Amino acid sequence: MDSQIAKIYGACNPDNPASKEFYYDCSAARGKNVFVEQIKDHIVLANASMHEFSDAGDYKCFLFTGHSGCGKSSELKRLVRELDSYSEESRFYPIFIDANEYLDKFDVTITDILLAIATETADILQKDESLKIKGGYFKKFTEKLGETVFADWEIEKIGVDLPYGFPKLDIKRLAKDDSARKLVRQALKDDTYLLLREINSLLVNARNEIQNLAAHGASQNYKDVVIILDNLEKIERFGDAEMGLESARKLFLNFSTQLTAIESHIIYTVPIDLMRSNDASVIGKLYDKSFVLPMVKVFQRDGETPFEIGVEAMTEILKLRLGGIERKAAFTDEALDLLIKYSGGHIRTFLLFAREACTDADALPITAENVNYAINSEYQNISPNFFPTYTWEVLAKLDLSSNQNIDVEPAQCVEVLEKLLLFEYINGDDETAGNQKPNDRNRQTPWYAVNPIYRELDQFKAAKEKLSNPPQENTEVE
Repeated sequence: MDSQIAKIYGACNPDNPASKEFYYDCSAARGKNVFVEQIKDHIVLANASMHEFSDAGDYKCFLFTGHSGCGKSSELKRLVRELDSYSEESRFYPIFIDANEYLDKFDVTITDILLAIATETADILQKDESLKIKGGYFKKFTEKLGETVFADWEIEKIGVDLPYGFPKLDIKRLAKDDSARKLVRQALKDDTYLLLREINSLLVNARNEIQNLAAHGASQNYKDVVIILDNLEKIERFGDAEMGLESARKLFLNFSTQLTAIESHIIYTVPIDLMRSNDASVIGKLYDKSFVLPMVKVFQRDGETPFEIGVEAMTEILKLRLGGIERKAAFTDEALDLLIKYSGGHIRTFLLFAREACTDADALPITAENVNYAINSEYQNISPNFFPTYTWEVLAKLDLSSNQNIDVEPAQCVEVLEKLLLFEYINGDDETAGNQKPNDRNRQTPWYAVNPIYRELDQFKAAKEKLSNPPQENTEVE
């Protein structure tokens, strides 16, 4: 096996958010909306205004969304790095929580989410040797769970001291142990308010410590804590709600009071179909601000003409994964063109195709033939005849419409968006950018293009042909 191919294969793992080494800023091809800078500015200004106007409770609760696989986790990881090193005047203490580590996405309640926040926050703060936070937090909960749920915690055996935290490994176990989850929920069913209060008490103490680190010899203080809860959008079933959109509605609408009750700046990831549903206006009233991460725009609205800024961004993403191997020595120009075209600017698909192409290559460079093998492998996972018949009409109407103002049920559009049959883009540097006016609001709204994979299917082509050439009515008079 070629060791260089193996190296590329490993580096193109789409399940790992881009580290600093692999990160490339695609904002110029995402409508010039630099998420990290935007949310950072909101946090900095909110914190400054709290001190200026003595509004101690003005913590911001943000929502972050985008297509699954478009790069949300990579952006959030970058935000963590930026918050921790922003500047001496605006440096924040980030607490990053991966919901996947704590939750079974097919069985989640608000108790599970609050336990994840409490456990990871306590664990991170406890491990920070520069913080001298007093103990006693969550004692009631750890004792209750120890008595009724986890008889085998073995806290002393593994040498873990728990002055203000849950045993992290045992709480993570809940994601894989449904019987333990039921016992925990039963034990804590009346304690949601108390759990929130303990989380907030811990944050008050932590805030006091991080804002006075310099007094203990540290070089800099932090302004405040920022909690980031990633992968929450992947929850499929919340409580007793139906899977999918209904579960997202129940969590982010019905339990918004609990989600916003944590006294810290906090960011939750949410499903894109919820943010593009009829509930978007309600959500806007419950949370401070929502951010949408669109696809990397690699073609113009016609779905064919390359958008060079986006093409360059995707090329750079790949180059960073090559570990010093020259791009043309790793992938031919034709292979790269195919990767970009059929990914549609969807980063996960782009990396998956690059990785799959590695399995078909015997030596570098990876060729168009290898990439076509990867693309064809994706088609083997699609069963187009099993999609609802309206799917293809929705896609065809959107593709043929110049303004995308089409006569279809909004829920159907949301459905094809959620299933990744449709991609969302926002213009930044545009094909008509030179003619745009600052107040041309319509040019700032998202637009949609059919996933390039589905453009090749006969079902889509037939629907488009039918709409383009409707049958002629018989006008003969007998």
